[in-house]
Amino acid sequence: MAEDAAAKRAEADERSGEAEIGAKARGNAERPWAVLTFLRTYPAFTWLWVGQMVSRLGDSIDAIAFVWLVLELTGSTLLMGTLLVVNMLPSILLNPVAGVWIDRLPRRPVIVISDAARAVTTGLVAALYLAGLLEVWHLYVVTTLNSIFEAFAVPARVAVIAQVVSGEDLVSANSLTSLSSSLASLFGLLLAAPLFKLLGIAGAIGLDAATFLFAALTALTASIPEIPTVSAGQEGGRTTLTGALTSFWSDLREGMHLVITQRVILYLIILAGLANFAFGPLEVLMPVYVREVLKMDVGQLSQVYLAFSLGALASGLLTMRVARKWPEAVLVLVGLGLMGTGYAFLYFARSFLVTLGLITLMGIGQAPAQAGLRTAVQRRTPPAVLGRVAGLLGTFSLSATPLSLALTGAVAEAVAAPVIFGAFGLLVLVLTVLILSRPVFGLFQTCKPGAILWKKSSG
Repeated sequence: MAEDAAAKRAEADERSGEAEIGAKARGNAERPWAVLTFLRTYPAFTWLWVGQMVSRLGDSIDAIAFVWLVLELTGSTLLMGTLLVVNMLPSILLNPVAGVWIDRLPRRPVIVISDAARAVTTGLVAALYLAGLLEVWHLYVVTTLNSIFEAFAVPARVAVIAQVVSGEDLVSANSLTSLSSSLASLFGLLLAAPLFKLLGIAGAIGLDAATFLFAALTALTASIPEIPTVSAGQEGGRTTLTGALTSFWSDLREGMHLVITQRVILYLIILAGLANFAFGPLEVLMPVYVREVLKMDVGQLSQVYLAFSLGALASGLLTMRVARKWPEAVLVLVGLGLMGTGYAFLYFARSFLVTLGLITLMGIGQAPAQAGLRTAVQRRTPPAVLGRVAGLLGTFSLSATPLSLALTGAVAEAVAAPVIFGAFGLLVLVLTVLILSRPVFGLFQTCKPGAILWKKSSG
């Protein structure tokens, strides 16, 4: 009883401290230096955010380098495509498993070890290339290992953000996370070619390894509070294989049960998966659209990708400044509404400038959609279960993409790219309205946006 009372007092003190810190951050929200104030208010988040942004910059360069290496070593476009699939599959399959262990283990070591391991494996590729020993199977092994490590790192970061940022400021934290990804993608596109010329392929890959090491060091520096972890199955004071397996499946079922009973989380995970499926054709058909519909070349294609990154970058800042007063469902509605509208109107676009405008509009929608979805999950999930729920979210949303890519290739043989874009854009709009109009979201009778709802048993 005394321990329970002490735990409750500690929790109350923590909530009080979070509220005081959150009030300080919100008090400066509308000022020009709002981002700097926010980062200064949450130093643990700042360390993680800077590390992740630098790591993502390395990723954007690395993605180009690995595909180029496959082409250089084999000349096979088929192997290039399979490398991309290999990069996705481990994360899709392992996210739920990783989520269980993230809830059992201290989360900071999970992030540190995952990033450090990726630094080693990526650096090994650079060393093998310099030594003239690199073979294509090395790339497949390293890509698989890095994807496995990422399956642990990504849900752990989602869970940790909810630990180090007060509930009312989660939208801002997630907006900044989206901003960092957009910024890294933008600079990756701009810096890739100069870096390849200056450092060569091996140097660029070595630089990516260094960014992983930097991310590990920033995570090691961040002060992340511990939470009670789930214990593995024990029998007579010792861990048994049967007990551990039983406990593992029990933990996984607990995460799935929460997703099912928290209807807001369930519907948003479904919406995320369907949206990822709908946006899949853009990855496959945008080069075809630029060349055959707009009659442009690869230079204009890079400008299209740049326009999306610039739109996402601007919306990350805008979402942090103005959307903290909006409920999560409204953020998702606005974000996917903008993305679906831009996507659908590509059916009519025959001008390069119009296309750039529509793609920019889609980029603007990315930050509120991602921030709203992630914040809704974080606020409605108990901290001790958040790793499992984040893992399930990752699996369902990611698994839709390869299916979409495969179907797009087949459908595009008979249907023109503008028609596919228009149809899937309308699909995004219809699905968004249908799902978010469910009574559980209460769009027209919303609760206070900053409320922490994870103590409730249902959405």
